[in-house]
Amino acid sequence: MRNLGLILALVGLLGLSACTGTTRSVGYHVESYIVDLRVEPNGDVRVTETLKYVYQQGVYRFGYAFIPRGRTDGIADVEVWEGNQRYRPTTAADAEEQPFTYRVQENALNDRLEIRWFYPSTYRNARTFTLKYTLRHAVRIYPAGDQLWAVAIGGEHASTIYIARAIIHLPVDVTPSDLLLAAHGVAAETEVLDSRTVQFFAYELAPGEWLEVRIQWPHGHVTETKPAWQVREEHIQTAVAWGTVLALVFLVVGFGGLFLLWYVKGRDPRVGEVATYLPYPPGDPAGGESTDSPEQAGPGLPPALAGLLLDGKTSLRHIVATIVDLARRGAISITEWGAGDYEFKLLWDDARTATLRPYERDVLEALFSPLQAMEIGAALVRTDLQTRVSLRDVRKTFESYVRPIFGALAREGVQAGLFEEHPEATAGRYFGVGMGLLLGTAVALSLLFVLSPNVLNTLWGGLTVMLNALSMFGEWGFMVFVSVAFGAVMTVLAVLGQVVGRYTWYAALSPWTYMAFLIAVIGFGGGGGLFGSLLVVLPPALAVALWSLGLILFSLYMARTTPQGALERARWQAFKRYLSQIELFGDLAAAREIFDRYLPYAIAFGVEKTWVRKFIVADTPAPAWFLVPTLAARPAGHYLRSGLGPASPDVVMATASLSEVGGGLTHSLQDVSDGLFTMLGSVSTSLRVGPLQPSGMGGPGRGSGGWSGGGWGSGGVGGGARGVG
Repeated sequence: MRNLGLILALVGLLGLSACTGTTRSVGYHVESYIVDLRVEPNGDVRVTETLKYVYQQGVYRFGYAFIPRGRTDGIADVEVWEGNQRYRPTTAADAEEQPFTYRVQENALNDRLEIRWFYPSTYRNARTFTLKYTLRHAVRIYPAGDQLWAVAIGGEHASTIYIARAIIHLPVDVTPSDLLLAAHGVAAETEVLDSRTVQFFAYELAPGEWLEVRIQWPHGHVTETKPAWQVREEHIQTAVAWGTVLALVFLVVGFGGLFLLWYVKGRDPRVGEVATYLPYPPGDPAGGESTDSPEQAGPGLPPALAGLLLDGKTSLRHIVATIVDLARRGAISITEWGAGDYEFKLLWDDARTATLRPYERDVLEALFSPLQAMEIGAALVRTDLQTRVSLRDVRKTFESYVRPIFGALAREGVQAGLFEEHPEATAGRYFGVGMGLLLGTAVALSLLFVLSPNVLNTLWGGLTVMLNALSMFGEWGFMVFVSVAFGAVMTVLAVLGQVVGRYTWYAALSPWTYMAFLIAVIGFGGGGGLFGSLLVVLPPALAVALWSLGLILFSLYMARTTPQGALERARWQAFKRYLSQIELFGDLAAAREIFDRYLPYAIAFGVEKTWVRKFIVADTPAPAWFLVPTLAARPAGHYLRSGLGPASPDVVMATASLSEVGGGLTHSLQDVSDGLFTMLGSVSTSLRVGPLQPSGMGGPGRGSGGWSGGGWGSGGVGGGARGVG
């Protein structure tokens, strides 16, 4: 935990440094950055950028400009100038970077044009460069007014820009009242210079700040044809809108369908309440009376099977209840040896253990599995020391037996007519469909994101926005936010891990899991690829992901009982109410003899603590199968280990008969309750295993009315990174 706190503190400090604007110092600044945008009648925009770099430290010999190609039909006619000196174009194949040359490369991954120019080494001087290029069909065409929306100065610059100007030239004269003007990013002033020219200007743009300009003029002064990129973007916007509507409809109908699915396939047959309470286990042939032979199972259902029926799933409580039930019936004894260790001793021979139910035999095999190393040939030599095992040794081997025990218990529930099929196989099938859809959706979205253009810029932009938003919390607030977010994510993963681990095996065996996965990958991947945009499939994908989580939750309640099982469940619920509130139904002192007999059921139902505490008040005798040796009979620091270890006075006690030991130790339940609770907790903990493998508007607007279009999810052309090195 100390290391985790240190890591979180370092993450917080690093994030705080990023979000408070701390940047790497550079040895230059941009004195002025002037962008001239000339709108052509055909919808092209001829761009001229003039940048004046002032170098204070270091030696510089090249410059670069990365221009996004989004929302254009391409970038053409690139030129690089320095004063009256026109740079000579070269290709990427030219190994030498000669002064007064430049080269242009297309970066398909980030969907941008990269320009690099080279000049003589410069130190403590100033140079002014001019970039010229044409943005093909960058004007947006709308019936209510045509628009130019451009990132005049992008935010990817490493130094301060002291003077920033963007000048837009229209192809025709336009009355100022017919113009709409707006600026985004930094605060900028606007000025209409004449009927064809508008100017935006700002001062001291810090690294990361940008200037985006937008102007609208009456329709009909440029081409009437919409550019291909605009048509594609409008189709995407329409598809996203319909996708969002369909996603909302799907959520309503889908969750309604989940409830209908549970009502038809998962809800138990209705039988009503058979009784308010039952003072004895349903099907008990003795009607609650004590039987002469304690080794007989007695009631119609053993504790573990009754617990499975009520819970609808297997649990470690059912295994602990089986161990206690076997001890009560005389198959094993349990002795407390202190320091959280206990000894299990096998009292029945092979002939008697063969009469047990299959899952009960599996529990015995799991308990005494450390003794298997003592097998000689095909026979197990059973001396007294070879029928005893320590709980500490059981911990080492028990995990591999849990799944077979659960499987045998569930099969017995099906054979007894309580369930239509294995409860966890039923849950696992629906769980697998939910996980298949969830994983398939995640894979499809990830592939679309990675393959989408400009993905690296998108990642960096999202990170910058997040850090800027977190800066409002301050230093300690930021660290607390990171810590809480980390803890929340870890908690969700831990809870999901428990659920995933429980049903993974059953989901992996179901073909529906793989079919759901392929449907999600092909459906969302194909849809996103068809439109060429992740945004189209994002709303439906999120809806399917939420519905899949709902299906995973509903899968926990899909273990359907048979009509006979539903009737038995109602009866056992009545018996559970009796165990939970026994003091309301009679005198506890008169019912002391049932404490030991019903303790395994209390454990299987999860009410063992209240069951024991209530009988402590009635001075109930301790169970005969739970042995607590006297201090004289328990050597200090001794623990029985599978019959191994040095011979000492404890061997005398180990070879004594159970009746001799039990007869000499008469304890009340109050005396041994702490040890009994500790034993149940230790057994439960020891048997517990890991997951089973089954922006704001700037500048005053002019004109009447609103923007003609492009207000949703849009952005300007141009921008990108500028710098020198």
